[in-house]
Amino acid sequence: MPKRLLASLVLCLLLAFSTVPALAADAAAPAGGGDAKNAPDAVSPNKCGGKSGQEGDKKVNTIPSNCLFLEEPIGGKANFDLYVVDCLNGLCTYKVWNGGSIQGNTRGPLQAVLTREAGKEQQGPFGLLYNYIALVYNYMSGLIIGISVLFVVVGGIQITTSHGDEGVSQGKSRIIKALTGIIVWFAASLILYTINPTFFAF
Repeated sequence: MPKRLLASLVLCLLLAFSTVPALAADAAAPAGGGDAKNAPDAVSPNKCGGKSGQEGDKKVNTIPSNCLFLEEPIGGKANFDLYVVDCLNGLCTYKVWNGGSIQGNTRGPLQAVLTREAGKEQQGPFGLLYNYIALVYNYMSGLIIGISVLFVVVGGIQITTSHGDEGVSQGKSRIIKALTGIIVWFAASLILYTINPTFFAF
């Protein structure tokens, strides 16, 4: 089990430091007029909607400066951190995706990530890494729990269909290992939450 946890951590770090295709809404650092300076920081990924681009002769950017859009979602949830973008005449509108079909010139789903907490100038050099790890951790949680439940079911079937002590013993061992894996994973979650209560906030 420690080897699996180590593998998960390595995967998180690789994803965090790899080059991820992203759309940072035009002028993440606002420049020159428009509405960009008035866009408040987002407190949650589902508050990252807005417009970015050129509207007539005026530059527009109402997307919060702490929002980043990933072209390749890492998990994500409709109506929360997944978006679609419509671009027309140089002006792109980012809207929360409701899970419906994406047609025409609409692109998505894109995943919104907060690069820093609302109201803070920066979240340090590892701010984006922090968000990637949180995303991958949530995705891995569902995957690990699903696999563990499958192993519990397989172990139960093995116990009920076995005709000897060896089969029963193997089934029990499989179930115990699966439950131990779930307990260790949630213990890791508890440790992370104790260290930083905002770890799962994004």
